[in-house]
Amino acid sequence: MLRKNQKIKSTVIITTDKVYDTTKTKIFKESDILGGHDPYSASKVSCEHLFSSYIHSFFERRSNQKLATVRAGNVIGGGDYSENRLIPDILRSIKKVKKIILRNPNSVRPWQHVLEPLNGYLLLAEKLYKNEKRIRNIKQNWNFGPNISNCKSVRNVAEFFAKRLKLKIKVAKTKDKIFTPETSLLRLGNFKSKKYLKWHPKWSLEKSLKKVLDWYYLTKTQNPRNVCENQIREFIEIN
Repeated sequence: MLRKNQKIKSTVIITTDKVYDTTKTKIFKESDILGGHDPYSASKVSCEHLFSSYIHSFFERRSNQKLATVRAGNVIGGGDYSENRLIPDILRSIKKVKKIILRNPNSVRPWQHVLEPLNGYLLLAEKLYKNEKRIRNIKQNWNFGPNISNCKSVRNVAEFFAKRLKLKIKVAKTKDKIFTPETSLLRLGNFKSKKYLKWHPKWSLEKSLKKVLDWYYLTKTQNPRNVCENQIREFIEIN
């Protein structure tokens, strides 16, 4: 579609923070080798390779169209009801088992509120559209991850909710596994986005978790759209 419709000047393609080769334990930057050892990661790495091939094959000489891929950390936020995700599962457990069941409690993830990367995506899209000189000649792959202080374990996040919702934590013991799970330690470097886009994370992990819990309770009596808009306004007001 982008090849045929040259009226589209700026395109941001979202993949994931899990595209990197996790055989090494490190804080991943955009220039690191890509991996893809589990099916989900492999599908996103494939997207990154396709992006790169299309850039070199069709878009390198098109100065009027700018494209980029973006890789975010583990996003959290109100309104997420997906299955097999930590926080939605915790909130569902309030009415059901009264326990938080963890599969990999020691896994460390780059947690961040969904407004953080969305802010980055929009900022990048604007700068691509304006074809700003500052980012014109650098590789268009961008991490939007939290500061390292927000990279906490699954247990740490679970304990936040357990304390406030009066739930117990139980670690599930699984003997048979179909495939090797995702990496136990994942941290995302955000230096490039800070330097070239002047983007930076605004909310700490604790504040982000509080916003998720606020959303859960407030939407019981208020319109979810109003709750979302109020949180967005609060977020935008922070410089």
